[in-house]
Amino acid sequence: GLHSLELEVARRNSYSQDDRWHLRKDGTRIWVTGTVSAARDGPKLMGFIKIMRDRTDLRMAAEARANQLSAMSDALARTRKFLQTAGHELRNPLAPIKNAAHIVSRASPDLRVQRPAQLIVDQVGLLERITADLMDVSRLDHKKFDLRLSEVDVRALASQEATAHAPAARAKQVEILELLPEVQLPIMADSARLRQALSNLIGNAVKYTP
Repeated sequence: GLHSLELEVARRNSYSQDDRWHLRKDGTRIWVTGTVSAARDGPKLMGFIKIMRDRTDLRMAAEARANQLSAMSDALARTRKFLQTAGHELRNPLAPIKNAAHIVSRASPDLRVQRPAQLIVDQVGLLERITADLMDVSRLDHKKFDLRLSEVDVRALASQEATAHAPAARAKQVEILELLPEVQLPIMADSARLRQALSNLIGNAVKYTP
C-alpha cells in the first residue's frame, strides 16, 4: 500500500518522498530514494512523475557503519569487564608487598635500606589508587577522579621517580640527571596523581631516548 500512499500524498501536497527497499524483477533488492511529483494542468491532475535513484551503496555503507558501531560497543563492554577484573586481581598482591617493605624498613636504619623501602611503599600506594580506578570503571568512562589535595613537594617527588627509573636507565645505558633546585617546591596537588604523571614522563623519556 505504500505506492498508493505516495500518490495520495503527492496529489494533496504536489510532492512526496520515500526511501525504502525495492525488489527487481530478477529478485535482487535495491535501496531506492524516490520522489513523486503531481503533474497538473491548472487545477486538473494530469498524472504523476516518479524519479527513482538506486542508492544501495549508501544504504550498505550505513549498515556497515552500524555493524561496526555495534562491534565497538561490544568490545568496549568487554574492555570494561576486563578492567574491573584486572583491578580486582592486581589489588590482592599489593598488601603483602607493602607489608614486606615496612618490615624491611624496620630491620635497619641504614638509608640504603630506608630509601628503597620507602620507594616501594610509595609505588605500592600509587598502584593501589590505579587498581581502585580500574575497579570503578564508571569513573574512567566519565573521566571523573577523586583528587586528594595536600601540600606536595614537587622536587622530592621528581627525585624519587628519577631514582625509581634509574635501573631501567642503566640497563639501556641512559643517564638520568636531576637538575633540581636546592629548596622545596611545595604546591597543592594530589601526590599520587602527580607521582603517576612524573613516572609516565620519566619512563617515556627512558624508553624513547636512543
